[in-house]
Amino acid sequence: MERSYQGPVLIGSSQGGVNIEDVAAENPDAIVKEPVDIVEGIKKEQAVKVAEKMGFPANLINEAAENMIKIYDLFIKFDATMVEINPMVEDSTGIGKVSQ
Repeated sequence: MERSYQGPVLIGSSQGGVNIEDVAAENPDAIVKEPVDIVEGIKKEQAVKVAEKMGFPANLINEAAENMIKIYDLFIKFDATMVEINPMVEDSTGIGKVSQ
């Protein structure tokens, strides 16, 4: 939940594995923010846009977007205030993975 947007926001950066607040302070253009209508939920187009702006390879855009939608669904299911995945990566085989 993000007060400035008065609702949920999907936030991402290609500079994963670091403190997002530090990235925002040092390089605000590296942060992608996509407000989500809490009533309508996240749209596939929104997740695709975030994945593209984060620099995912073209062959992983849809998979990354699907993972973002699943993360948002988790956020709603558990009435969370924040869900953080850090990092979401591509392994050596080109398969997108959510790191645990």
